[in-house]
Amino acid sequence: MARDKNLERIYHQTANLIYDLCYRHRISEEEKLFLLNLLEMKIYNKEKPQMLEVLKRWMNSFNDSELDQIIKATLLAADWSKEQSVLFNTQLITDLLDSREEMEIEGESTGGGEI
Repeated sequence: MARDKNLERIYHQTANLIYDLCYRHRISEEEKLFLLNLLEMKIYNKEKPQMLEVLKRWMNSFNDSELDQIIKATLLAADWSKEQSVLFNTQLITDLLDSREEMEIEGESTGGGEI
């Protein structure tokens, strides 16, 4: 029972922080909705492990490139409440990250600079 109360407290505090960031115009309305959906998935065990792994992978290679902006737009536009949308968008982002890695490897092998 204490675990449930602690999770509820964490959920409410985090949600309040997300709302506050939006109110202060530090994040957009779309970013707020995405973060709230992500919070709910994680706290209430509705998590989608493939999506979370893709998010971690993206964050590890994030450099605010044009590709990163495309991935962000994809994440913000997706309907994470529908399993088909989750699968499609997770695969799309995986494909984009794979392409970036292939281009980086190609650039290294040909002596090119960063992509």
